[in-house]
Amino acid sequence: MTDVFDETKRSKFIVIETAMIDITDGNLIILTDIEYWNDRYEELQAWCVEHEAEVRGMTVTCSDEALILFCLRW
Repeated sequence: MTDVFDETKRSKFIVIETAMIDITDGNLIILTDIEYWNDRYEELQAWCVEHEAEVRGMTVTCSDEALILFCLRW
């Protein structure tokens, strides 16, 4: 039997619609796969510096352009 949430369970991040949160300049990405991101934390930090994004705990805030690049990269 197929689980309806299989795709969500395998995802490494979720992009939150800005209309749902109080962020006026940027996008919010929730990092959902703790083990994956712990293993790649330094790489994520370097990516964020390069693309002027910010990591806060298990979230990343970034511009629209950086969001596209994040989705393509990760």
